[in-house]
Amino acid sequence: MATLKDVAALAQVHPSTVSRVLRSTENLPISDNTRRRIMDAVKELDYHPDQRARALRLGKSNTVGLIIPDISNSFFANIAKSIEEESYNAGYTLVVCVSNEDQEKEVHFVNNLTSRGIDGLVIAPVQDSYSHLVRLKKKKYPFVLIDRCFEEFETNAIISDNETSSFEAVEHLVNLGHKRIAFLSGRPTIYTIRKRLDGYLNAQPPTALLISGNRITFGALKAIVEKNLKIPDDISIIGFTDSIVTPYLISPLTTITHPLRDMGIRAFQLLLQHMNSRETLPFSRIVVQTKMVLGASTASVNGKLLHT
Repeated sequence: MATLKDVAALAQVHPSTVSRVLRSTENLPISDNTRRRIMDAVKELDYHPDQRARALRLGKSNTVGLIIPDISNSFFANIAKSIEEESYNAGYTLVVCVSNEDQEKEVHFVNNLTSRGIDGLVIAPVQDSYSHLVRLKKKKYPFVLIDRCFEEFETNAIISDNETSSFEAVEHLVNLGHKRIAFLSGRPTIYTIRKRLDGYLNAQPPTALLISGNRITFGALKAIVEKNLKIPDDISIIGFTDSIVTPYLISPLTTITHPLRDMGIRAFQLLLQHMNSRETLPFSRIVVQTKMVLGASTASVNGKLLHT
């Protein structure tokens, strides 16, 4: 691989001049001709700066990590897309790791990425344990939790108002006359699931489904079709889902959606603040608001109930 000295030799300048030109140092007293020779040499030699050496020299890698449970889930895929765009615009490279809801894998990725000199982490934790995050906190290592957090563990987090949105969803079904409502949830240890259940239980549960999560929603739809039930004639549905296909179903779903782009932007900006600060900043837990989008999957009770 070509080195900085190789570029300097070809351009007939000192290596420090090459370095300053490539860093786009302002007010650099250098002629356009010299600058052009340097850039031509860079192109001819296919020169790329050694980022590892730069990271060691500056104590900064300009790389951040993102650990999410499932990249195939559109919820986390959209968050990852937003964070990647923000990190790129800020001059950072994003490394994405997928835990598959496996606590051991999450711990492995945290240890591996931090040992490689990653400047900071955004994590949607598995939530079986947070002892590895306690260690990061003690080291004052910059990280932000996204979508999920631990109520008893103070740290930076970007979360949505799951409890209120769940309450309002059940309240909407009650106002339509439903008198028996089921709550379909995922893993009970996950923060978002617990808060959605709390909101559900607080809303005078009376017939319908409130479904917590993308994949659970589509699993429920499959089961409903297999039972030859019709939505919303036989059963009403509200889903916590951000899938792009829900508006195009035969019966477009009433959904609770999250501002995924905003969540990603806020997570990276919060991480950036902590990475760039020379002082220890206070932790921030930012709650973003969800939105209920009315579709054709909820309707007033018409005398038909879901029988099991």
